[in-house]
Amino acid sequence: MGSRDFEYRPLVQSSYHFEICHLFPQRQRPTPLVGGQAYQQYRRDLEEEGEAMGRFMRSLKSHLGSDLGTYIHSKRYTLTDLISVILKEMKRRAEAHFGSAITNIVLGRPVVFVSDKRSDAAQNQLEHAARQAGFKQIVFQT
Repeated sequence: MGSRDFEYRPLVQSSYHFEICHLFPQRQRPTPLVGGQAYQQYRRDLEEEGEAMGRFMRSLKSHLGSDLGTYIHSKRYTLTDLISVILKEMKRRAEAHFGSAITNIVLGRPVVFVSDKRSDAAQNQLEHAARQAGFKQIVFQT
């Protein structure tokens, strides 16, 4: 079986919900939230507390190719780390749904930037994030 010869079945119809990440709503509960759950918690925080209790991030893929990062509770997270959090959650949900380990992923190639160097860096970051999330075979769809 070649590196590109595996069955491709979309797990979600839209990637929108996986573009959202609400990291570490409280220090006592350092579990990141992803997707609709992250957005709902963010909205609840605003309504109940008047402010968000964690770090709400979205559209992370648009920053690929940069060295963007952030600090959360004194720990630095790279963009690759943040995207890996989202991919890990996607993997966890897929494995729960299918009842088996998911090791392959097909990702949309990141946007083509004006600079080929930044485009290559973006794809490398996304591939590294997928490996960090536990995927073994990664294919980019163009």
